[in-house]
Amino acid sequence: QSAGMADCVCLPGYAPLVEGGPCVACDVGSFKSAHSNETCTTCTESSSTQQAKSISIQNCTCTEGFYGVASDPQGSCVECPAHAYCPGGAFYQCPENSDETDCSCDPGFMRKDEGQDCYVCPQGMYCPLVGDDGYDCPSNSTSPFGSISQSQCRCLPGTYGPYTGPCV
Repeated sequence: QSAGMADCVCLPGYAPLVEGGPCVACDVGSFKSAHSNETCTTCTESSSTQQAKSISIQNCTCTEGFYGVASDPQGSCVECPAHAYCPGGAFYQCPENSDETDCSCDPGFMRKDEGQDCYVCPQGMYCPLVGDDGYDCPSNSTSPFGSISQSQCRCLPGTYGPYTGPCV
């Protein structure tokens, strides 16, 4: 049993608003791991916690556009270099023929799975947008490698149809 308010200590994730005052949650971007009346500790530069009331430096992660080990007191977050993607502290080098802000494939290119290289859009398909998807040309039509528009799909020899198919 405590003799008074002075004997009370704040839980992890909380610190006194003022000396001897009530405990309040540590703000986003800070943490406190001990049962004490010490202030919350701010995460290292270019890092933050995802929520208030964090209780460990392990809750600090690099902010968008930075990578590194924010949860190490000597660690730091460094700016993501050009043509790389750094979500949540991770580092991914963007493949060739991709957008440098999120590593999605450029128009005329596609990939089957995340993390793979972007390859030229195959014959018979078109890849119109920055992204990873390609679309088949309408039936009985084909397109050259690297097509970016359905208008590049042409009827196969011996078939006819409107400019963009379908061809019969």
